[in-house]
Amino acid sequence: LLPIRRKVGGWKGCEDDSRRMLRRTRKKSSDKDNMIKDEYPGLDFLGLQDVLSSKTKWYKALWLLVLLINCLLGAVCTVQIISEYMAHPTATLISYKSVDELLLPQVTVCGTAAEHVDFRRFYAFAHPQIPVAENNTLTQLLVYILAGSGFQKFDTVVNAWNATYMLETLKPMYETLRGNMSTKDFFLYGQDLFGFQCSDLFQQCKLGEETLDCCKVFQPTYTIRRGRCFRSVKLHQISYDEIGKLGLRFKEPVKLFPSWSAEELLIFLNEYKTDIGPFPRLYMYSHDYNKFRVSSTEMKLIQRDGVCENENIDKGRSTCYIEKWIEQHLEGKLNCTYPYMDMLRATTFQPCEPHVILRNYSASVQSEGYDAHDCTLACNRTEYNIQIERTKSNFSSQPYKYRADINYNDLQYQLIEEVTTISFLGLVAQLGGQLGLFLGSSIIDLIQLALILSIIVGRYARGAVYATPSKPPNPTIHVMPS
Repeated sequence: LLPIRRKVGGWKGCEDDSRRMLRRTRKKSSDKDNMIKDEYPGLDFLGLQDVLSSKTKWYKALWLLVLLINCLLGAVCTVQIISEYMAHPTATLISYKSVDELLLPQVTVCGTAAEHVDFRRFYAFAHPQIPVAENNTLTQLLVYILAGSGFQKFDTVVNAWNATYMLETLKPMYETLRGNMSTKDFFLYGQDLFGFQCSDLFQQCKLGEETLDCCKVFQPTYTIRRGRCFRSVKLHQISYDEIGKLGLRFKEPVKLFPSWSAEELLIFLNEYKTDIGPFPRLYMYSHDYNKFRVSSTEMKLIQRDGVCENENIDKGRSTCYIEKWIEQHLEGKLNCTYPYMDMLRATTFQPCEPHVILRNYSASVQSEGYDAHDCTLACNRTEYNIQIERTKSNFSSQPYKYRADINYNDLQYQLIEEVTTISFLGLVAQLGGQLGLFLGSSIIDLIQLALILSIIVGRYARGAVYATPSKPPNPTIHVMPS
């Protein structure tokens, strides 16, 4: 027989590869056959490993079917709960709060028109500078100043002017009086000099038993197209009913044209905001005892589209309508604004020259068209309900002609508060309830399920590698000659 020599390492290398393959196969079989809970004690989800290792097929199928149905039901309920949470369902709470003192609404008093000016003071100011002007001409000039500042109800006079008279007669006289002052500075100077003054309007102010200094409590301001008004600082009622009332007594203010308007004053009872809208407005009539009984409602709503906006918290109820009107009828057309506008709202427009406003007086001042706009109120606001009682009184012997009393019946206000019915913590609690109801699980069980799935995926990934091993090399046999 010819001797056979093996290549060094030939048979031995084949034997080593076979052993390694055997160990890998055994490890792979061990990974698949061993229960996870045997390798990781305590790691199980609803006893699923024991069910899967059961040899009873119908029991295994039934348990998996029940688990699948419960998972589907839990998923449907979970989606419904999340959808309700995303819709922000709310409930409205109505309660009544009693306090030791209650903030009165801001009181603003105006004339029905801007004609409440003292012509005598204006004459003393204007005549030395324009000595040739007659009284009637100076009256026309005063209307030019007031109407050209954006105040309404002078249309009867303005419509009688032609362009030549306005531009060649009134405009040069206005520029003479204004001198080097700007349009706004001259407007404010004129209002302080011959305009509506606190001492021309107020006779007496009392809060409860305390007598107030009217001109310290009421500060001058301006309303859109109405003219100069007087607005109160913050005042609190500290006693119930009429004992703590705000009592106001007014004189009959002077008028440029006494026959134009009735004997009445305007009063606004609103929140403490910068702007004063043209509504809601209340009237006071001479020789009437006007009683304004107030009830307060504080609104705290949740911001939603079409309901309210938090960005409007510093704006009054009519701010949006006023701004739309100004943009549509004044600033958008004339590219300028009223001289007092920056005292009420932020604006980048410069004051209009009087003749610019007068040439567009019907559209930029007299127009009453408050068109419908998508104006949304502030979410947090206070609303006042006013009940008016008027009684004819004979106080002609008194130094005042108008009387107004403002008070709450009780030191109590209504609170309307909107709250969410499902908070984030409530959502978590409901989701936990769904897990417990349908799967008998908790957060810990979900964590265990995640670990089990990751281990299973890892084992099957390793099994895929073991399933395609490389073939061992064939041994090489060399026959050596004898």
